[in-house]
Amino acid sequence: MQESKQAGDRLDWMVETHVRPLYENAVATFERLVARGELAQVTPAHLYYLLTGAGATVFVMAPECQRLTGIDPFAPEFVAAHADLVVDLLIRATTKESR
Repeated sequence: MQESKQAGDRLDWMVETHVRPLYENAVATFERLVARGELAQVTPAHLYYLLTGAGATVFVMAPECQRLTGIDPFAPEFVAAHADLVVDLLIRATTKESR
């Protein structure tokens, strides 16, 4: 997250080596879901950043989450529930709206 805030050679390397392959895989997955009618037609960049933000923020901010809520975001049951919720809110809800 920190590296993504600063343009430069390090960001270029990170994007080309790690982030672009993940993004391209996600976009291909979104396109397959749209083609099968399992996802509404959405701008891939919007859905990618909604998913990465909703999915990752609680873990990136784990110390704050734990202090604020008393919940360990790395507890296996929390991880599973969080993943299910992100999918329900951003994928399944989007699919229902498109029908």
